[in-house]
Amino acid sequence: MKNNHYIKNFILFSNVVQKWLIVAAIVLLLLLILAQSLLQFEYLRNRLVETEKMEGVKLLE
Repeated sequence: MKNNHYIKNFILFSNVVQKWLIVAAIVLLLLLILAQSLLQFEYLRNRLVETEKMEGVKLLE
């Protein structure tokens, strides 16, 4: 009987943790998409990425 109570509490706790992990994964995915989208703009890319300043001259503009 005591073991059954433990399992029930564990399942309730696991469901809460699972929901928070899913929310965290979705938020991180959206932040990744946003960050990658911002890097498409040359002005922001030059400001945010240190190695971008070390790149050579473009062949075609």
